[in-house]
Parts: sequence; structure tokens; C-alpha cells
Amino acid sequence: MGGFLLVDSAVGVIQIYLGIHLPVSLIYKTPVLLLVVLVIFLRDTKFACWVLGALLAFLIGPIINLFEHNDPSAVFYDLTLALKILSPLLYLRYFMIAAQEIPDQFKRFATNILIFSCVIFVINMLLGLLGFGFPSYTIGSKGIGINGFFVAGNEMGAVFVVLSAFVLSQAFHRSLTVYIGCSLMICLIGVLIATKASMLSSVLLVLGLPVFIQGKKIFIPSPAKIVFLLLASLTLVLLTIKFIDILQNAGFWTRLVWIYEEQGILRVILSGRDEFAEALWYIFSQHAHWHQWLFGMSSATAKHFWLDTKLVAEIDPIDVLMIFGLLGLTVAALIQFTLLKNAVNWYKKRHSALAPACLLALIILESLAFTSGHIWLSGMMGPFLGLMFALCYLETQQVEQANLSLTADKRQ
Repeated sequence: MGGFLLVDSAVGVIQIYLGIHLPVSLIYKTPVLLLVVLVIFLRDTKFACWVLGALLAFLIGPIINLFEHNDPSAVFYDLTLALKILSPLLYLRYFMIAAQEIPDQFKRFATNILIFSCVIFVINMLLGLLGFGFPSYTIGSKGIGINGFFVAGNEMGAVFVVLSAFVLSQAFHRSLTVYIGCSLMICLIGVLIATKASMLSSVLLVLGLPVFIQGKKIFIPSPAKIVFLLLASLTLVLLTIKFIDILQNAGFWTRLVWIYEEQGILRVILSGRDEFAEALWYIFSQHAHWHQWLFGMSSATAKHFWLDTKLVAEIDPIDVLMIFGLLGLTVAALIQFTLLKNAVNWYKKRHSALAPACLLALIILESLAFTSGHIWLSGMMGPFLGLMFALCYLETQQVEQANLSLTADKRQ
């Protein structure tokens, strides 16, 4: 898993300089996922059966529509989407098993994987700053923002949130100086990516994490907190100015103001995704049969009906509903609820230094799922979220076991 982002970067290098798209990432990650699933089946049969049932629930619609449209490639695409939805839970369960059986090795390797992935991410940003790699998006002939060599730029934002939450959590427990330095770096990366999601996420993480860690104590004034608040306010102002400058240079600011005046703030926030959602919902409500409402229209049916229409709204719950139906949406929602429930429980126990970062990151990710998408359906983010959550689980378990041992000693 330590090589995931490195391989994703290699795909981008090959695509840019050789002009071909090789499935290097798929070839690399598929055996890893199969080994993860194998370990889960060997160690936790009950959970494995639940996962198999969830996967079958996702694939009922695509299999039904396979007989209607005879498009095996669409079924394969839907299978990969289903695995992406399941991936955070799959990796979390696998890493929890590793944490239970080899806790010391797991903690060392998990920390090293996250640190190495952060280094690869920063190197990509530096290379993007030097003019290499992909832009975040293109307006006319101008490329705006940087993605480094990550082809899946939309999914990169979710990885950015998870890795940033991990880095900030580690920095906060070192010193205020280290935290401020890391905060500035993360806000700078948010500006370099130059999307609303990346900039807003960086600010929410930097300002929100101290609140989540300290709770009510954060409101007790101190010189250090005042300095941090002033620096954070200054950074926020600079980020806003920089973002407006980027939009103006790209010739996008005037259009954005017009959209706000004519269609309101919701259209600005969603970047037109609500329009796509309305169009897809109209087609879905007019053409879907009862079994497609329940099990989804699948990608094959989507291509059949929506030839000249964008196939996804980039709002995760709507996209899941369209492809996998009400049953698939229910399963996907249960997965997110399970993750949120674990994060809240660990946060309440206060046994793990990572618990506040896990909860804050998940809240931001869920917000992005409803506004910019590529969260539930992200193949890049799932392993890293599962890994950070498992580290949180291990720390919580170790503290609880130590407390039990201490209680037992006192009784004796």
C-alpha cells in the first residue's frame, strides 16, 4: 500500500510523456485488494459475508441490465465503482485485524506509509509548481491549478483531506510552531490545487482541528491562541484574495458573479452540479422501471439513455442512486454511517490522539460528497482513510487495555 500514490503518479508520467494510458495502477492495486479480501475471509467470516452481500446488492442492477444491453464493459465499470464504495470499510477491517495480531509492526508500518504518501503528494505539488503534470481544470486554453502527475484530479482532493488531517494531528501534538508551519504548508497546497474544495478543506482542517482536540478549552484565551488566530485570519484573507485573483486571471470571475446574481449562491457552491442532477433526475424519473428504481439503471442503461448528457452529476448520493438504485444507495449510506459511528465513538472516548482528526476529516469528506462528489466513489482515498481509522482504533484499544490492567492491579 505504501506505493499506491507513487504508482498513481507513474500512470500520469506515462500518459503525459508516452501518450498512452496503461492500467498500471489497476495491475498494482488489484492483487493488494484481493489479498486484503482473502485475509478478511480467513479472519472474520461474518464480516466477509456482509461484504459479499453488499457487493451482490450493488451488482443486481448491472447484471439485470447486462441482459438488456449486452455490455460487459459497463458491468466491469460498475463492479469497480462498487469496490470503491466498499474500499474504506474493507481496508479498515483488514488493518484492524493487523492491529489486533501484530500491533507494534502495524503501528510502525502504518505511520511510515502515511508519511511516505505525504512526501509523494508534496513532491507532486512541487513538480506541478515547476510546470510539470496536469492542471486542476482548464478554462479555454488556460490551465488552472496543479495536480502534479495524478490523473484522477477530482479524487486527489479527498486524499489531500485525509493526509492533511493526519499531518496536522501529528503537528499539533508536537508544538504550536510545528502546527503553524504545517498549517501554512497545507493552505499553500490548497491554493496550488486551486479548487474551492481544496482551499475550503485546508482552512476548515487548520481552524477546526484545534477546536476538535481541545473542545471547550479552546475558548480560554492565551497568547499562543491569539497569535494563531491572527495568523489564521491573515491566511484566510490571503487565500480569498488569491482565489479571486486566480478566477479573474482565468476570465471566470465575471461569469461567477453573473451566476450568483441570476441563479443564487447554491449554483455557485455546486458549480452547476445541481443542473446536472436535475437533468439526470428528470431522465431517471421518466424512463426508469420499478426494478431500476430499486436496483439502479447501471452504466450500460445510462449510456443508452443519456447519449448527449453528462453521465454523472458529481454528487455522490445521486450518482449512486442512478447506477445502483435505492438498494445500492442504502448500502452506501450504511457504510458511511458505520465509519461516522466509529469516528464519533473514538472521539468521545478521547483515548486516541488521532480521533479528532478522523472525525473532522470524515465530516469534511461527507460534506464534499454532497457538493463536489468523488468521495464515496473514490478509489484513491479509501485505503488511506481506512489506515488512519485503524491507527485510531489501535490507540483506543491500547489505552482501554492499559486501563483494564490498572483496574485489575488495584483490585488485587
